[in-house]
Amino acid sequence: MIKKTGELMDDPVSDQDVVHIYSTRLALGRSAEGTHVFLQEVQLKRPLPPGASEVFLHLCHECLPPVLDVREEMDRLVMVHPPLAGDPLSELVHPGKGMDPYAALTLYRKLLRGAIWMSNLALPLTASLDPLNIMIHGNRPYFILFGFRNFAKLKDDEQWRYLLYFLLTGYRMEERSRMEGGLQHSDLPTSLKELIEQGLEPDMTMESMLDAVEYLLDAYKKGISDFSEEKKRRRRKQELLTLLIVTVTLLGFIWGQQYFHTSESPVSSNNTTTSQSPENRDPNVPLPEK
Repeated sequence: MIKKTGELMDDPVSDQDVVHIYSTRLALGRSAEGTHVFLQEVQLKRPLPPGASEVFLHLCHECLPPVLDVREEMDRLVMVHPPLAGDPLSELVHPGKGMDPYAALTLYRKLLRGAIWMSNLALPLTASLDPLNIMIHGNRPYFILFGFRNFAKLKDDEQWRYLLYFLLTGYRMEERSRMEGGLQHSDLPTSLKELIEQGLEPDMTMESMLDAVEYLLDAYKKGISDFSEEKKRRRRKQELLTLLIVTVTLLGFIWGQQYFHTSESPVSSNNTTTSQSPENRDPNVPLPEK
C-alpha cells in the first residue's frame, strides 16, 4: 500500500512533491513501512495488452531505475520506484563549463545505446534525453521517467539532438536556430561542431548518431581526432610550464647556495698568517731568541 505525500492523480500538489517532464509525472510517496518511494504516472492513450504492465517488473538495464510495483488504473499506469540514487545531470554541467569531449561523448554514447535498446523491445519503451530526465550515479547514467512508446500519451521527443551540445557547453538549446548561432561562436573542435550539426538534420536517426559518436571515439583513441590533438597540445603546454617552474626553482636554489657560501666565508688578510720559509727570510731581521 502506497501513501502519497501529494495526491498524484487529480488533486493539486506542492511543486516539491512532483516533477513534471512532458506528460509524465514523478511524485514522492511513502510505503506502509514508512520508506520513501517515487510514483511515476504515465498517461495511456489506449489500454495495454494483458500482462504488459508486468514487463516493467522484469526490466533490467543500467539506463533504467528499478521498478518495485506496477499498477494500471483506467487511463494511466503507475510505477513505484525506490529512492533515486545519484545527481541530476542538469546540476552537474554548468553554463560555460562543459565536460571534457571524450567524457561527454562516452556519456552520450551510453544514453543513446540505452534509448535504442528501449525502442527495440517487443513493447517499445521511450524516454526523454532531456538533462532533467537523466540521473548520474557514479559512472552510470539512467533515465528517471520512461513509458510505452505506442500506448502512452507522450510528445515526440527530440532532446537527443540537443544533449551533446549541452554536455560540451553547459547550455541548453531547444531550437535549431539558437544552437547554430551558439556553434558559430563556440571554440569547440571542428569535428564536434560537425557532429552536433549532423544531429540536427531531420533525417538523422539515433542509430546513425550513435555510429558517428563511435567513429569519433575510435579516432580519439587512435590520436587522430582534432580534439585529441587539442588535448595533446594542452598537455604539452602544461608539461613545458611545469618544466619552466622546476628550472627556475632549481636555478634559484643554486644561486642562493652560492650567495650563502660567499657571505659566510670572507677572506680576511687580518686573520691570515703567512709563513716564511728560510729561503725567503729577510737577512736583516734577527731570528727570535729561543
